[in-house]
Amino acid sequence: MVLNGRYIISITIIMVSIIFFLISINERNLLKQEKIKQITAQGLSVRKYLGLEADGFKKFQGAGVNVAIIDTGIAVHDDIKSNRILEFKDFVAGKNEPYDDNGHGTFIAGIIGADGKVKGIAPKVNFVVIKAMDKSGDVDKDRLIIALEWLVENQKKYNIKVVNLSLGGSPFIKNNDDLLLKKVHELDQAGVIIVTSAGNISSRYNTILSPGTSSDVVTVGGVKNNRTYSIQDDKLASFSPEGYRQNGIIKPDIVTLGVDILSLDYKRTNSYITHSGTSVSTAIVSGAAAIMFEKYSVSSSSIKKIIINNAIKLKNESELKQGNGELHF
Repeated sequence: MVLNGRYIISITIIMVSIIFFLISINERNLLKQEKIKQITAQGLSVRKYLGLEADGFKKFQGAGVNVAIIDTGIAVHDDIKSNRILEFKDFVAGKNEPYDDNGHGTFIAGIIGADGKVKGIAPKVNFVVIKAMDKSGDVDKDRLIIALEWLVENQKKYNIKVVNLSLGGSPFIKNNDDLLLKKVHELDQAGVIIVTSAGNISSRYNTILSPGTSSDVVTVGGVKNNRTYSIQDDKLASFSPEGYRQNGIIKPDIVTLGVDILSLDYKRTNSYITHSGTSVSTAIVSGAAAIMFEKYSVSSSSIKKIIINNAIKLKNESELKQGNGELHF
């Protein structure tokens, strides 16, 4: 079950405030955890589903690739040791030690790079974690811009190759005059691939959320795998939004697994949980991008092309909801 994501536009006489939403998701406790070995979607290995367990990819684990996450923080877990967190920056409470008072950030990090009882998509990556979202999963636009500015200033220092933005909000200005999109563009120009959620609003046309509207990012929607390894029977998830085609660009760029994804639970250092939503789809693509950086050692623009070129069109599904198709290597 997927709950609708929250985004709030608060307008007063003297101020317009955009509150970005954390894509809300239903969760359930897992049974028989001793059988868990990898991040899964409806019980199936996500790495295998993507084709990353095939001979040409299996040995690549994201080694030497640093991934930045702007989210609710990160809790130390048995499957992500503290020495893999290269930097933790807190723009909410100003704390120095890693923490997560919501759980979303820890879950996202686990999908990308858990390495313990459960292994993520790229289990050898390291993390730079920016806490910009509060315990309710909200971040106002100004704080998000500050977080992105910090990444622009520190990208070279930490050799960041991938930025995961499992968040989104109503576009403030629908062009490149938006300061948020300018910061995203600066990151793109610095050689970083930015992966962001399409959103969880599927009720009408063109509901892609910002910064997913930017041509500088890889915007990700979600699919349901129907508990088989065949892409042929996959269906777009009910929460995945309808996008648009404009000036030769289609949004979302790509879709991938997004229903009943298993990852890390922040409440205990040895527990796991499942979530659904385009947030988790975004993390899967970020992990895949890290694998591509390790395997090919090419530019971020080349990695983006590799990802887009490894999309398979889903039959009987709208192009404006699936973009270039479902990711599979």
